[in-house]
This record gives sequence, structure tokens and C-alpha cells, in this order.
Amino acid sequence: MDVGGGRVSLPDLIAFSVETTLERISPAALFVPTRSGYTARRIARFRLPVWITAVSSQEATCQGLQFSYGVYPVHEPEHPENWKSYVTEWLRDHEVNGEFVVLTEGPSTKHPETNNRMEIIELDDTGLRPVPGKTRK
Repeated sequence: MDVGGGRVSLPDLIAFSVETTLERISPAALFVPTRSGYTARRIARFRLPVWITAVSSQEATCQGLQFSYGVYPVHEPEHPENWKSYVTEWLRDHEVNGEFVVLTEGPSTKHPETNNRMEIIELDDTGLRPVPGKTRK
């Protein structure tokens, strides 16, 4: 893919998009479902001000992500069906508050037909409100 006169890979373009979005907003966390950990590592190189929560069904991927800056690997044997419910529960369990999260996801083994996407999930109606001293930055 050519962008601005140079060749940029799709994973790099997604990582740039996430980094640009986080220059403008302050989410509670960034969630990156991943099988290999590749996207989470590509995003981690920007040293973002929020945790990258990398959700993977692969234990080896989670172990490898332990060494990536700002990445919090989470092993989930099954891909969550409803990301808003999943992130809301995860944030509550980990006492992380905020108004929204950013989710970036590509095709998976369960859903190979899906496109790469970035989603901003609003949490206002869940009761997760910012609390001084509790946001992760």
C-alpha cells in the first residue's frame, strides 16, 4: 500500500491510525485481539500512554508479549463474542475507569471474512466513570 509516496504495510497503517487516534483521545485502554501478537507489537513501538490489552487464545503468544513495552497480555481460550461486554467487565475487574476504549481487530480464525477495523467503544452507559488516580496513563 502506498501512502504519502512511500510503501506502508497494512499492519503499519493500522498501528499509525491507532497512534494518531490516541494523540486526540485518552481511552481507558487499547484492546487488541491477536493470535500471533504481531499487531500488538507493531502498536507498542509508539510507547502509548495507555496499556495495550492484547487478548489471545494462544498461551505462547501471551508469554511472548510479556516482553513488549506497555502490553498486558490476556489469555482467553475463546474469542469474546461481544467486545463491549468483555471490555466493560475486564475494566471493572481490573479497576480501570474511563469513558471509552479503543479496539483494533483484523480477521481471525473464527471470522476470516472480516476486515481490519478500529472501533471506539463508549462506556458511558456502563457506569465506568473516570475516577481521579484510577486511570492508567
